[in-house]
Amino acid sequence: MGGLRICKYKTANAPFFIKRISVNIYTMEELCYYIYHNFALVDDSVMNEDLFSWLENELELPRFAGILRQNVSGGASYRKLASLLLDMAGYCGKDELRSLFSSMDVKNTKPGSQMLKTVADRMLENHKYVKAIREYASILHLRNRDTQTDEFLGGVYHNMGVAFARLFLYDQAVKCFAAAYEKNGEQKSMEQYIAAVKMGGTPIENFVDEGEEDIGAKLEALVLEASRDETGKRLQQLRQLKEEGRSEEYKQALQELLHEQKKECVKNISV
Repeated sequence: MGGLRICKYKTANAPFFIKRISVNIYTMEELCYYIYHNFALVDDSVMNEDLFSWLENELELPRFAGILRQNVSGGASYRKLASLLLDMAGYCGKDELRSLFSSMDVKNTKPGSQMLKTVADRMLENHKYVKAIREYASILHLRNRDTQTDEFLGGVYHNMGVAFARLFLYDQAVKCFAAAYEKNGEQKSMEQYIAAVKMGGTPIENFVDEGEEDIGAKLEALVLEASRDETGKRLQQLRQLKEEGRSEEYKQALQELLHEQKKECVKNISV
């Protein structure tokens, strides 16, 4: 699946809200994309009367809604409902549907922690950082830790650290990145640990041996990477103002940037 798709259905005035990952859907194409790429998350939080009413009233597709309701009355599985919707919408061909069915069979045997991580990762992608942290924490508190590999747990800790860092909670982020590195040994986790420390997080004693880790080089790489985004560019401009002795301009620009970051943070932590 790839490339552009032309929307041939109406765009809704009011969205369908997928509660589990806090995403608004406005078009049939968006709904089908979500179902196709997130089959493991398709359950009664998606396939329910709210969706059928939305299809009927917002997208003006009463036939689609009626067929889905009939199948629900007949005891159809979520897999069956999802395939019906994809088929009716013409989103994918028969071969793709067969492949999707085969993949959906995996859903029934997929470990609970894997399912939770999929949910948490989607929340992280959609800037729902507090909700993502809760989901990651629930994974770490699962009793069946013997089914969770170090690589998997490293990914959980790393992404949890990202969520904390985006909330400016650098002490918590430092701990998560350190735990991630201890589990997966991946360079990116070490680099994010260093970055979180430099942003104000409390370092973990004896965690990094500065004689072995070329921290200076890592930080230069991180600064270079950060300088490529808009916030990084603005920080460079602020630094230049300060170096030039333009203190008043520097203070004013800094306050404006902090205000914008605070507003963005408040928006993203809403639950």
